[in-house]
Amino acid sequence: MNDFELYAWFKEKRERLATILTQSSTVIKDLNMTNFSDNLRLMGEKVNSDTFKIQVIGTFKNGKSTFINSLLGEEVLPAFATPCTAVINEVKYGEEKGAVLHFRNPLPDFLIPFDDSEACKRVSSMDAKSREGVKAEHENMRQRVLARIPRKAHSHMLQHHLTNIPPLPIAYNEIEDYVVIPIDCDMEQALQESPYDHVELFYPLDLLKNGVEIIDSPGLNEAESRTKVTMDYLSKADAIIMLMDATKICSQDEMRFIEQILVPAGFNEPFFVVNRWDAIRERERAGFDRYARLLSKYTTQKIHFVSSLNGLDAKIEKDDNKYEQSGVKELERVLMNFLTKEKGRVKLAQPAQELNHILNDEALFKIIPTQRAMLETSLNELEERYEKAKPQLEALRLKKEQILSDMRLRIERSRFEFKRAADQNALSIIDKIPAWVQEYHPKTQIGAIPSKSKLTTYSEEVIAYVQSCMEEEMTTWRTEVLEPLVKDRAESILDNMKYELDDLYKSIDEVHYSITGQGVPEGKEIPVWERVAGAIGGMLIGGAGAAYSGSISGLSKELAQTIAFNIGGAMLLGLLGIANPVTLIMLLVGTGIFGHFMQAGKTEKNVKESLITQISDQLANTRAESSDTLANGIIEKMNDLVSQVGTAVDIEIANVEEQIQSTVKEMKEGQERIDSRMTVIDNCEQRLQQMTGDLSKLTFELMADKNLH
Repeated sequence: MNDFELYAWFKEKRERLATILTQSSTVIKDLNMTNFSDNLRLMGEKVNSDTFKIQVIGTFKNGKSTFINSLLGEEVLPAFATPCTAVINEVKYGEEKGAVLHFRNPLPDFLIPFDDSEACKRVSSMDAKSREGVKAEHENMRQRVLARIPRKAHSHMLQHHLTNIPPLPIAYNEIEDYVVIPIDCDMEQALQESPYDHVELFYPLDLLKNGVEIIDSPGLNEAESRTKVTMDYLSKADAIIMLMDATKICSQDEMRFIEQILVPAGFNEPFFVVNRWDAIRERERAGFDRYARLLSKYTTQKIHFVSSLNGLDAKIEKDDNKYEQSGVKELERVLMNFLTKEKGRVKLAQPAQELNHILNDEALFKIIPTQRAMLETSLNELEERYEKAKPQLEALRLKKEQILSDMRLRIERSRFEFKRAADQNALSIIDKIPAWVQEYHPKTQIGAIPSKSKLTTYSEEVIAYVQSCMEEEMTTWRTEVLEPLVKDRAESILDNMKYELDDLYKSIDEVHYSITGQGVPEGKEIPVWERVAGAIGGMLIGGAGAAYSGSISGLSKELAQTIAFNIGGAMLLGLLGIANPVTLIMLLVGTGIFGHFMQAGKTEKNVKESLITQISDQLANTRAESSDTLANGIIEKMNDLVSQVGTAVDIEIANVEEQIQSTVKEMKEGQERIDSRMTVIDNCEQRLQQMTGDLSKLTFELMADKNLH
């Protein structure tokens, strides 16, 4: 089996499912099931365009670019003089080499003119002199950052007034100008200041053509960069590779990321890859078993030891023996099996199950028999039944609104619990700030005669340390308090909704069959969440914490888990009003504290006391608003789901009306039209039966090919 045969195998299955979805959409439309037809078409487009996303994460300067190039088999990522990327790089297939630059929305606050910035709002209560100090510092920083942005991107940003900036195509050889952290710039500062969200790199390689994307993440050395940049992408990845340097394996930064980000967020299948294995002497390698045992606590996957440089050279030189010895070949094989057999089956199982529901339970089992029954009924009798059913359908709409209203009320009652939990955590953090500040000893020394630059650097170091402590506290709180609370409330609300929806859907079916003159047929009971998923195109499950279980009857628990895990670390840090060093330093400048220290010759103790006050006040002043924002965010997620359910019910009722109205319209055109319609229905039935057979065959192949390797 060649390097990409499994990927090609899965791609063929994916394209077949997309074809069945698209063809089904056409047939379902012929049956006047408009909403289902549209959803199947959209699902087909999504399945057809889906790819395997492999995200590579790790600390700065540990060889990520070389490692990614070894997977690709070519030096796709430019060999930067300073190999530190400030933004996400998405490597995708393209017929020709190219790149597209995507901008952040909104842009970082210090790229916005002061009068329009959030900084301006924060200092509105200051006196005029202090406010002018903050404004001057803001504008100085803004000009410094803008000066580092290439002219082409700068002009593009200004052209769109620094708001909702569209992507910008750039030449492949210009990538370094945008994604590399300047030598004279702090890594964390570069990530905060960058106006770019991510870069798409297009390259004509077989691996990419077979449906694989590689995502290169910025380094993980700094807490802020971890949560703000990397975390957003982790939930989208099908496989996560955490790359470590064998010469400094399991560093403090790496273990903190694993324990505080990966594990709490529910990622239990990352691939830990130890790079630069060739730099470790043979006699020293046995000692690395302890690292493998340590890392094995956090993954179900084997730990891989590789030399990405040797792997890349081997591919370029077409040296099979060197490729095998590099360790990259085995990693690629294991990764390919994992993606195609485990992740791939999950990717196709959900749309396949929803398609099966629509074809069998909706079209073949219900719609086709009822359309035939209506066409065999007299026009007058059918119209009389419909007129009689209209008030019932309207009553069901009102009942739906009542159910949704009750659910939203239940959700709203949870608001206080979420807000109180956030308030208590914020107060706990404020209480710990003095100890964190006092226990930390910055590398920078103020000296007998402090300068503004020394004070700034000293303060930045202290604030960065406090932020890392806050992040640890937030991670623990999120895992031990917030997520269980959100999951419990969501599960309770969704389970309650299920019982009420069951009754509502049964009533809709009864009205439908009363119009056709049929009794409700005997048959399997379709779980309410399956009917909801099929009606709105499914894809209700997502996020890092919830994998599609295949047992859709228990979907409320999966949805509750998804809502809980979607409360991310970066979101929480922002919601609790934790300011970054830039914000607090500007506040210190605005209040004139630096000048006071220099004039009075104050000591390190005084500086720390001032920082305690500034940080504590910043958090205290935003506590109430931030707790409200957090509660609002959770409530919004739950209400979004309620709205989706409401849409699904509307579709169900609208489908009943569409079936009746279209049939009445055709019957009014005479017997010839009725006969023609019967022929269409017969043809649709035959085609759908063929498609369900094709779908069953595809599903069997997906499950039967477990032994491929």
